[in-house]
Amino acid sequence: MAQSGLHGLIGGYAARVCVKAADTPAGVSRAKGLKFGLVLGALIPDVDFFVLGPLFLVNSRIALTMHRSFTHSILTTAVVVALTWLLASGQRRDYLRGFAVGLGLGILTHLVADVILWFGGIQVLWPLGYVGIHQELNLWAHYQPPRVVSNLLGALDYVFFGLYYLWLASAARKAGTDTGFLNRLRLLTNLQWVLAAVFVALAVYLSAGGMLFDIAHYAMFILFFFPMCLYVTVKMRETIHAL
Repeated sequence: MAQSGLHGLIGGYAARVCVKAADTPAGVSRAKGLKFGLVLGALIPDVDFFVLGPLFLVNSRIALTMHRSFTHSILTTAVVVALTWLLASGQRRDYLRGFAVGLGLGILTHLVADVILWFGGIQVLWPLGYVGIHQELNLWAHYQPPRVVSNLLGALDYVFFGLYYLWLASAARKAGTDTGFLNRLRLLTNLQWVLAAVFVALAVYLSAGGMLFDIAHYAMFILFFFPMCLYVTVKMRETIHAL
């Protein structure tokens, strides 16, 4: 239950509302980096699926244990932000330092949303569990949603992808950016509505079918639609800069 599109919308809203550029070239550059970092950072924790999806086919127990661990930890986030900040140099230093801060803040929005909304915990202090320190934050530890609810949350991935793309298209038209990409984005958006309808039907039909829905859904998510979401976000960074 990733809802990457919703995470992207949260990051985009934060970028639009909270980031104001100072009236200097350095301030403008840093603000652009901060905005892009917020949106990309809100998406990036779910890259753990690229590792854990194939691992699930080999050892499902380890894959499920590692989900929301190394990419959902405030410790690894701090390391990534610090390294990006320290390595920023040259003409893009101000942009990259803004990006580093935005990346960290975007990841934090993702972690908060995951803890509150998705009926599961995150390993927020990973890897301290390996030395005996409790690392999981789980507000839903005593609640297990029905299978049909979990399935429907998976189907909502495609709804939120579509809404995220609609928001990007609206922002692009308003700013006059990335206009050459909008026709392809519209096709991709329409595809999300079709997939949402298909997976809602499957969510109900396979509600008693064990993990069949998860296998079908996450295969599509990992192989095609989450990578596409990351691609669209990077492709439309000028639109995000202009928020």
